[in-house]
Amino acid sequence: MNKWLFGVTVVAAAALLVAAILVKPAFESRTEAPTDTAGSSPMDFVSLDDAAKDFELPAMDGQKVRLSRFRGKWVLVNFWATWCPPCLDELPHFAALARALEKEPLVMVLVSVDENRADIEKLSAAMKQHPPAGQLADLWKATSDMIGGRIPNVVALLDPGGSVSHAWGTSKYPETYLVDPQGRRRARFIGPKPWGSPRAIGKIKEMIGNATRGSAAASR
Repeated sequence: MNKWLFGVTVVAAAALLVAAILVKPAFESRTEAPTDTAGSSPMDFVSLDDAAKDFELPAMDGQKVRLSRFRGKWVLVNFWATWCPPCLDELPHFAALARALEKEPLVMVLVSVDENRADIEKLSAAMKQHPPAGQLADLWKATSDMIGGRIPNVVALLDPGGSVSHAWGTSKYPETYLVDPQGRRRARFIGPKPWGSPRAIGKIKEMIGNATRGSAAASR
């Protein structure tokens, strides 16, 4: 676990660099070094208590997935895009979070608003073709597998044009929502967050635990 957290910052910057060179040619004009914007954002959020609008979107493997199929579990819904540098910074953090919470009753749903599935496939393939050496290799591979829909507790979906994200009230990326087992939105995280940090992992566990204990007490 420690090596995953240690590697988040370096891999986040590397993921952005790979995307800049191999996925979006327009990024080639960037002259500044990639930075870990996710690591500098606090874990603040906006509290919500409304019904999560159900949706059905294609997964990376072409299968249609409906959000309501995860009823009974917590769901972390993230809207992102390959052309969004802060989103790319955030991806390795999500990979670390997925590993840390793999035994929790939570599913992560990554919704890309890219127009073309090929952009995501290129990013995933580029990361596989250019892995770092040493202890970062596992996190690098996990990030590649995650956006390709190849991690058990992560679902990678496609929302070309962003109609679902707009229906949820999101027009700037990345943005993330925590949905409870009853299908209600409980929190909105605006902008990139350090999801792979001990603080973030603890925060999500705390939010899930507090809500679960509250529901149990109310039922008695």
